[in-house]
Amino acid sequence: MDEMDEPEPERCCFDDWVDHWASRATTRPTAAKVTASLLDAITEAGVADRTILDVGCGIGDLAIEVVARGAAGGTGFDMSPKAIGEARGLAASRGVGDRMRFEVGDGAKLDLPAADIVVINRVVCCYPDTDNLLDHTLGAAGSVFAMTAPVSKGATGLLNRLWSALENVGYRLRPSKYAGFRTFIHDLDRIDERIRAAGFRRTRHEHRRIVWDLAVYTR
Repeated sequence: MDEMDEPEPERCCFDDWVDHWASRATTRPTAAKVTASLLDAITEAGVADRTILDVGCGIGDLAIEVVARGAAGGTGFDMSPKAIGEARGLAASRGVGDRMRFEVGDGAKLDLPAADIVVINRVVCCYPDTDNLLDHTLGAAGSVFAMTAPVSKGATGLLNRLWSALENVGYRLRPSKYAGFRTFIHDLDRIDERIRAAGFRRTRHEHRRIVWDLAVYTR
């Protein structure tokens, strides 16, 4: 479940994860397998001539592959300057650099550019409070809103909470490295209600790799 070890804006160590992501992306389209599943789901929702905004984009692999599959262009934001540098290089190496823009920033605070497709992939679990993140990302979304987050209900939700608690003990024991970073398991039913209230309907919902909840919404 190492894919849950996502860094948090401004408080930590995002850069420490970048080499791991970049190494994986050299041998396959996306660094994480759950990201590959989300990529396929977004593609099924329709990407031709659309724009994509990936908030918390990491090395940009998801947005880059969406553009490679026919989207008109993409934008990504991440709090790690190192990740953004890798994203720009990866986009160039995959032949879509002229259609991508990657910038350093926190999607819960920025005035985000509008896009047809907005994605928050493995990001929710890095925020103690998701309200601002959802306000900003839903406000930017045109036709598709897609996300992955740790499952929060049932036996898997309990497993995720226990694992998150153990991870957070480790983070607390290394304050000089993790600087207050924590992971969170948020109530996904509440998040689903927020997304539906913004005018979206859920068109795909599944659990991937046991611990991840994947959802795609359209309007």
